[in-house]
Amino acid sequence: MRSTSSARSSSAKSKNGEVIVCTPTGIESYFPFGKRPARPCIFEYIYFSRPDSVLGGRSVYDVRREMGKQLAKETHLDADVIVPVPDSGVPAAIGYSQESGVPFELGIIRNHYVGRTFIEPTQQIRALGVKMKHSANRSQIEGKRVVLVDDSLVRGTTSVKIVQMIRDAGASEVHFRLASPPIKYSDYYGIDTPVREKLLAAKYGLEEMRAYIGADSLAFLSVDGIYRAMGYDGRDNANPQFTDHCFTGDYPTPLTDLSEDQEFVRPPHAWWKSAKAPRPHSQDYGRDALSSSCRSAFPSCRGSTARQVDPRGSQCTKISKAGSRL
Repeated sequence: MRSTSSARSSSAKSKNGEVIVCTPTGIESYFPFGKRPARPCIFEYIYFSRPDSVLGGRSVYDVRREMGKQLAKETHLDADVIVPVPDSGVPAAIGYSQESGVPFELGIIRNHYVGRTFIEPTQQIRALGVKMKHSANRSQIEGKRVVLVDDSLVRGTTSVKIVQMIRDAGASEVHFRLASPPIKYSDYYGIDTPVREKLLAAKYGLEEMRAYIGADSLAFLSVDGIYRAMGYDGRDNANPQFTDHCFTGDYPTPLTDLSEDQEFVRPPHAWWKSAKAPRPHSQDYGRDALSSSCRSAFPSCRGSTARQVDPRGSQCTKISKAGSRL
C-alpha cells in the first residue's frame, strides 16, 4: 500500500493512523495504512483517565456521571443510600443518586496513600491492599439498604471484600451496581487485565457472580447505555465508535496469537524481560515456518512445530500444528 509523506510542524497533534519520523532534516509524517475512523479505548472514560481529564472534547467526569444516570435508569431498585466505591466509582454514584433521587453518602472512606489494587501482581497483595485502602463509614450504613456503585468488575476479589465490609458495618441490604458492562474478554493492547479465565464475567453468569461477591443483587450498565452516556443513541455495531472489546469481544485488529481452537496462547512474561533475548517481529509467521528471530532465541524448536508471535512483539509461544500449546 502506498503511503504519503509530508513535512510536519513539531507542535501539531498526531492524527489517527499517522506515522511520525524524526530525521536530521526535520519531522516527516506518513499515512501508510489509509484513513480509517478513530476508535479510542472506551475504558479511558470508564476507569483509566483522571476525572478532570478532557478526551475527545468530552469531560471524563461528566461522562462517568452520565454513566451513573444511565445505570440508575436501567437497574434501580428501592434503597436508602447510594455509596460509591472510591475513588473511580464516585462520579457514577453521584449520577446514580441524581437520577434515582436516593441520597448520596460517603459510606466508604479511602486511604489515599495506597495505590490501585487492580494492577497489583498477586492476589495476596491485592487482598492486603483492599484492607489497607478502604474502611466503612458505619454512621452512613448501619441499618440501611445500600446501593454500592463502582466503575467496573474485573476479577471480583476486591468486590467480595467490599460487600462483606459493608455488611459488617450493619447494612440491612447490599446491592452492587457497575457503571460498565461485564468484562468478558482480555485486553492485549497494553492495559493490565488478566487472562480470560481470571475474568469473573467470562466464567460466570449474572446470578453466579452475585453469589460469588455476596451481594443481594447485582447489575451492570448495558453496552448501549455506555454509548448513550457518551452522547450517542447506542452502539453502532457496523462501525463501533470506540474500542470496546473487553465487553463485546469485537477486537479492532486480528489476534494473531490465538490458536486454531481460539484458545489464547499466553506468553511467559519472564522471557521478554531478558535483555539477552532477541525480540521477534510483531507478526504471525504461520504454522509451517520459523522466523530467524525465533530460531536464534529458541534453537531447540524444530520439526512439526511453529511459533506464533504476540501482537505486542513481546514473545513467541511454541504451538503444535493442531494449535495446542506445548
